[in-house]
Amino acid sequence: AFEFLGNNPERCIPMPGPTYAFFVRDRHGTLYFGGRMVANPDRKRVPDASRGVGLCRYDAKSGRWTPLGGTLNPVSRVELAPTLFNSVSQWGWYRWNMVGMAFDQHNRLHFAVNANTSLGEGSHVFYAASDDGGETWRRADGSPVGLPMIDSLEPHPNRPDLVFAPDENHLSTNGPTYPFFDSRGVPGVSVSMKLKTPGGPNPIQYLYWKPDQNRWSDPVDSPVPKSFSWTKNFYLGRDGLINFVDHD
Repeated sequence: AFEFLGNNPERCIPMPGPTYAFFVRDRHGTLYFGGRMVANPDRKRVPDASRGVGLCRYDAKSGRWTPLGGTLNPVSRVELAPTLFNSVSQWGWYRWNMVGMAFDQHNRLHFAVNANTSLGEGSHVFYAASDDGGETWRRADGSPVGLPMIDSLEPHPNRPDLVFAPDENHLSTNGPTYPFFDSRGVPGVSVSMKLKTPGGPNPIQYLYWKPDQNRWSDPVDSPVPKSFSWTKNFYLGRDGLINFVDHD
């Protein structure tokens, strides 16, 4: 039998207004819940901080969830519900914020999200990783990131890796973004592109971290040149090889 916990303030998931939500387990079986959330409901006063990304961890012994993240936007100084990722860009209250999270073989949590900026919806993709189950976060080069993480286009202690930005061919992202990784835990991010030149499905490309150069790669075409963004993504197989999956 199932028990409805939505009206139980002690046991319900402490994430206001979740959308694009998902569950994920780490390598030890600990359950997490994440997704887009209402970080601050006051849209009229602080429209840019009203949406964000949340992450909660479940304790099976107590039957309780713990929200992870920061409670103060470091730029606007707006108070928030515990929030993993929040906005500082002037684009209005609606936020794209399609999130991908996954644990690698080393139980490292990888996070990728597309975010609205002053250039439009879903225009940029950000990445970070956590070695302690979402308590603290770092960029791919190991440098720490403050919480909540933010979508600043300028360098900031709370800005994660800015992995993708529009160029002469790509206007923005158009759909989910997913982190993936190799057997060493070296990360990559798949990005669903919206082309500036119309005519044809939106291709997926991916970028990956280059440890020897301490930087992210340039975008690489997906194995399927004309892949529709909502049905295809990358994942790491048990053999340690990156696989490209078509769900059509």
